[in-house]
Amino acid sequence: MIERMTHRLRLLAAAVASPRGVLTTTATAIVALFVWIVGWSPEPPVATGVGGLAVLTAAALTFYGNSRAHDETVTARTQAHARETIRDLRARFTTSTEQLASEQSTNRLAGVYALAALADEWMDAPVPPGAANDERQVCIDVLCAYLRSPVDPSDQREVEVRRTIVRIIGRRTKELDPDTGEFGDWQDCDFDLTGADLPRPDWSRSRFGGRLDLSRATLSQGIDLSNSELVRADFLNTTFGTAGAPKLTTFKGARFVVADFDKATFHGTVKFERIVNTRAVYFSGCRFMGGHTSYRWTTFRPDTNTSFASAEFRGYVYFNDCAWTGYVTFSYADFSGTLRLSFDGHRSWAEPPRMDWSTDNNVLPGTLDGGRWPPRSSSERVEDDKAANSATLPDDDATPASGSPHPTVDD
Repeated sequence: MIERMTHRLRLLAAAVASPRGVLTTTATAIVALFVWIVGWSPEPPVATGVGGLAVLTAAALTFYGNSRAHDETVTARTQAHARETIRDLRARFTTSTEQLASEQSTNRLAGVYALAALADEWMDAPVPPGAANDERQVCIDVLCAYLRSPVDPSDQREVEVRRTIVRIIGRRTKELDPDTGEFGDWQDCDFDLTGADLPRPDWSRSRFGGRLDLSRATLSQGIDLSNSELVRADFLNTTFGTAGAPKLTTFKGARFVVADFDKATFHGTVKFERIVNTRAVYFSGCRFMGGHTSYRWTTFRPDTNTSFASAEFRGYVYFNDCAWTGYVTFSYADFSGTLRLSFDGHRSWAEPPRMDWSTDNNVLPGTLDGGRWPPRSSSERVEDDKAANSATLPDDDATPASGSPHPTVDD
């Protein structure tokens, strides 16, 4: 008995000496006070149980206090690490922007890569997701502002710096896995490139889920946005290609939600083949200045709006094999400069395009294939081609005037 009491006193002394020993003492005192008040004189086994209860209660309170202190320490260290990380990221941002302003092209190039890496690292920083997105957007805004600044096309080193930024944008918006539809980390960011003079961007198979603004930009070498997705794109008064050295501009297979090409100018070959308009695409006032312009195999879907109002077409223009099922207008469009104009072989004529000549075939452009409106459907074209081929086949019973067994089609 004496040994047990001695052991308990040692435990009590240790608890009191601990950082949270006050809790132990308090708990023991509370239990003893309760026993004294009620005048309870328990038998030895019961007394032992009450004493044990007091010790267990004190131990539990001590554990809780120590655990809470540990949590507070961990939280404080985590917060300190977060503040240090954010300070480091901001310091690197300052250094990177200073590099972009350097007179040395190598320093500017290093600043471009540093800012791109910083934009990515902000997404892993210990800040709320919304704040991380904002910080990443700031880095992208700086890169876009650099592209908007004036450039001397003869300065090849500077052109390479800008070409690097264009490539970085392409890599971070490009499709990563066709099976899952996963795109790069910058796919939902905004890109303000208004008035920029860009080397040819290859942004094929990319996704621009934010706003892509290339209004008044100069794309003298064209652009490749084939098979890309553009949620909100602006190309107002944008110049694609140059008259002296036309380049390919292609949006083939692109998917648009809302896109505005109003008053844009296109030089050279332009491909909008198989594009998908899910809401509205505007080509009002556009100038297609020559070469080949093709919208072949495009489906103008129901409940969508496509406008070519007051557009000017020159050269070879093809709207072959399209499905006309949504609202499309060519009101006041000018086809007088075309060398060939074709709407032949339509796959659907459910909602015909609005033309100024829709009710008066006497004003049809002289370059319009077939010289008729509405144009032939795809099935009519197949039948006409069969008839034409039959007409060129020789008659087995006829004797060729030339004396040759059978004249060829070329004859």
